[in-house]
Amino acid sequence: MKKDIRIEPLHGNVSVNIKITGLIGAGYYLDVFEKNSNNVVFSYSGTNVFDYDDMRVLPNSSDMNLGRVLMLNTTVVSIDDNQDEEKKFTIRLQIIQNGNIVDEAVISDKIKKQHKNFLTLVKLI
Repeated sequence: MKKDIRIEPLHGNVSVNIKITGLIGAGYYLDVFEKNSNNVVFSYSGTNVFDYDDMRVLPNSSDMNLGRVLMLNTTVVSIDDNQDEEKKFTIRLQIIQNGNIVDEAVISDKIKKQHKNFLTLVKLI
């Protein structure tokens, strides 16, 4: 998935939150690239085991984050290989300013006895 998300350049910092819901196991890596470059200026990783630590404030002010690309690479696995029923899940890359969600890139899918990889690209404009 690829999406442009508009931020307000004069409204303080920008935060990102990774929210993964559903009865699945998931791990992710988030990279933030310099404007007009493939140089990574910030990165972090996590899982869907703990929800409280999936939000991060991006470095620098919001105007300095204009034009940067966020790449979320997520791997999802079934947590119960003995069931034949598909499990629904959702991956959300949320962009937050001043405590409010500005927009989000959302992937929804189903999984059964397998693993899947997803790539989400968001450009801050």
